[in-house]
Amino acid sequence: MRVYLHLAIIISILFPFSANCAKWCGSGPTSNIIPDELPGLLIAGCISVDSAKFYHACKAHDNCYDSCGKSHVECDRTILHNLEAECKTAFNTIIEKPCMLGCYAAARSYYETMIGVQYEGFVKAYKDAQKKCQGLPSFAWSQAGPISGQVCIRIYEDADPHAWSDNYLCSSRDLGLNWSQAGPIAGMSCTRIYEDADPHAWGDNYLCVPQNSSFILSWSQAGPIPGKACTRIYEDADPHAWSDNYLCIE
Repeated sequence: MRVYLHLAIIISILFPFSANCAKWCGSGPTSNIIPDELPGLLIAGCISVDSAKFYHACKAHDNCYDSCGKSHVECDRTILHNLEAECKTAFNTIIEKPCMLGCYAAARSYYETMIGVQYEGFVKAYKDAQKKCQGLPSFAWSQAGPISGQVCIRIYEDADPHAWSDNYLCSSRDLGLNWSQAGPIAGMSCTRIYEDADPHAWGDNYLCVPQNSSFILSWSQAGPIPGKACTRIYEDADPHAWSDNYLCIE
């Protein structure tokens, strides 16, 4: 793998893309490691003036992320197949077989680099795209049980005597929310729901969403967070400073 990564750096120097030319493969830390094209002349044992057009696969990967209903895992698996397909298209004669095999190895290295170095960035990009597809969910708060026609989850603390038993957070669709009174739930993304001024065991209460959720939750004890959609979480009967606590989504 090191050989092909070093080769990729050479390619980026010999075949730089101008500012006016699209750069589909690689971004951030890999922008100069993963080339849009792999010239055959830079593959060991290859005698060919053709190039593997990797940018087709990278562009398809970006478009997959923008497609509503596709999982990022599905998109990530497809890009390796598409990279290898570009190798086969570019080097399709008998004398170019060494070129194709070397291109396959480079494609695998590029794929592992993209998925390894850029994985968190890919997941964020996917979530951002899915937000556009679905729109941000909206929450509604109830102090009198679940709201009819909505999907609701009870927000409570058993040790708190101040009427929290019938408080619910509701949404128009199932968001996979889970509530915990005993710390974060393993395998989920969790946000602590608490009030520092409340002495009744709120310190380990968490609202959790699936790790592949297309939105992010955050908590504020000082009013709505600017730039985010926020819902007030409170109990009128609780005297412990819950009036300015908000759950926000982005």
